[in-house]
Amino acid sequence: MKISKITDIKEYFKSLFNKIKSLENKKLKKIILIVLIALIVIGGFTTYAFLKKSKEAQGAINTATARIGNVRYVISASGTVEPKNLYKVVSSVRGDVISDTFEVGDVVEKGEILYELDKEDFSDTLEKAELSMEKTRDSYNNTMDSVSDLNVKAPISGVISNMYVKKGDSVSNGAKICDIIDKSKMVLTIPFNMADIKDIYVGNNAEVILSDSFYRLDGIVTRVSSGSLINEMGVAVSYVDIEVNNPGGITPSHKATAVINSIGCNSEGTFDYYNKKTVTAKTSGDVKNINFDLGDNVTYNSTILVLESDTVDDNIKNANRSLREAQISLDNTYEQLEDYTIKSKIDGTVIEKTIKAGDTLDNTNGNTTMCVIADMSIISFTINVDELDVDKIKLNQKVDITADALPGRRFEGHVNSININGTTANGVTTYPVEVIVDNPDGMLPQMNVNAEIVIEEKINVLTVPVSSVMRGNLVYVKEEDAKKHENNNEKSNAQTDSSKDRGTSDTKAKSGMMNLQDVPEGFVPVRVVTGLNDENNIEIISGLNEGDTVYVKSAPSGMTNILGIHGMGGMSGGMGGMSGGMGGANRTFPSGAGQRN
Repeated sequence: MKISKITDIKEYFKSLFNKIKSLENKKLKKIILIVLIALIVIGGFTTYAFLKKSKEAQGAINTATARIGNVRYVISASGTVEPKNLYKVVSSVRGDVISDTFEVGDVVEKGEILYELDKEDFSDTLEKAELSMEKTRDSYNNTMDSVSDLNVKAPISGVISNMYVKKGDSVSNGAKICDIIDKSKMVLTIPFNMADIKDIYVGNNAEVILSDSFYRLDGIVTRVSSGSLINEMGVAVSYVDIEVNNPGGITPSHKATAVINSIGCNSEGTFDYYNKKTVTAKTSGDVKNINFDLGDNVTYNSTILVLESDTVDDNIKNANRSLREAQISLDNTYEQLEDYTIKSKIDGTVIEKTIKAGDTLDNTNGNTTMCVIADMSIISFTINVDELDVDKIKLNQKVDITADALPGRRFEGHVNSININGTTANGVTTYPVEVIVDNPDGMLPQMNVNAEIVIEEKINVLTVPVSSVMRGNLVYVKEEDAKKHENNNEKSNAQTDSSKDRGTSDTKAKSGMMNLQDVPEGFVPVRVVTGLNDENNIEIISGLNEGDTVYVKSAPSGMTNILGIHGMGGMSGGMGGMSGGMGGANRTFPSGAGQRN
């Protein structure tokens, strides 16, 4: 029989005395009674010694020292890392794999060749497509040659200055269609004295002055006549052509003078357009469409108008359709040819390889993932954050990371996204938060990582253990440390309130609070102002100094079987008059008896 409570002891001795009482042999009763009393006395002393020793052991005070340290409030979670960009290589064609260029763990670049498949059987298909395209192109060219003259094109870029036909007109070969002038440049033909012409060369710069406005232009000499003429004044002159950019308002009706190499002209010259053409029809037909009309700008080789004949429309449509179809067929064939050379679509690291040179891709395994490439430069993982904490997390917030497979290494990351679509389970809602690892060197896909998001951090602040701060922000400080504060406060006269708290009020607080808080001997209560705390430590803003010794509340411990008494077998009988129990034996001890709270 194991006795673990005082009430068990009481009942045990009551039962024992009753058994002794029932004995008929008076001498035996007396002997047993004497022995039992002796056992009770011995047990009493033993229990007293045990309780005294237990009280002394429990009276040991746990303390800590107020120190300068760091306090962090963090949100912790775990996840599995994955590459941000993952590419699975699957072939779109079938055939024998004749080469591969990589192994698992190799770093490959975008566009780098991974596999070569045998394309010999595809060569006939490619040749047929190329021949078909060549034949269709020849037919198209012949059709377009026969109808090209129906498309009247501009021989130069410029403005249509005259239009000689309109839609619906019938024109014959050689008929005038329009005049085109290039107004962007003008040519000034101007006379210089024959005696001066020897000093003027093609390519010389010229200054041109408009006669009516004295507007000055820069020009280039493009021609110097080799002969001379006598003008109306009887002077021998040679003519020089000067090309100028038209600012927009010069026409052939304008006149100008010029200076070349400081040599002035003999008289005014006249302008003409740098380039002008009269467009004529090269074949007969009816004017079907006019794309450009009088005053329109046209560019070189643009179609001014279209003539039509009986069969031209059908021929052109058929030729265009056939050429397009042949081109599409050939392009598809070339794309299929490229598929026999498999290249990487991303920069990354090969993390898986299932197909190698010598294997054959057929209808049974054609859709197999040949290899997997991961861009390991961007590694991410997702953690689920409780709804009570998610509002404390911000984008780009710093994340401290450790990996189970890489002990001793620490990584840094940042919050990349916060998903507002939460998931609820067992009444708790969590939100996915994506974290990017900033320095992922050494990490591999599927590695398990632990993340700590620092919500707030205090560096180099005064701290004590959390369990040293009692209700009401009281900390029990070693009496001599508290006296040092009192002496310092008295000398500096800086804290009247503090001296009250740590002086007389300490005594009052101690006498008033001890009944409630059970202040350890040698310690006095001090009220403090606290700040940030983590699981272990709490910031002390005021009330303590570095080096102060503080009381730390211990974890409570149970107290069972305090007497250690087991059943005394073989005894029978009883002892009258003891049913009331032995004084105080019915007292119970709560769990944690002897602990100071």
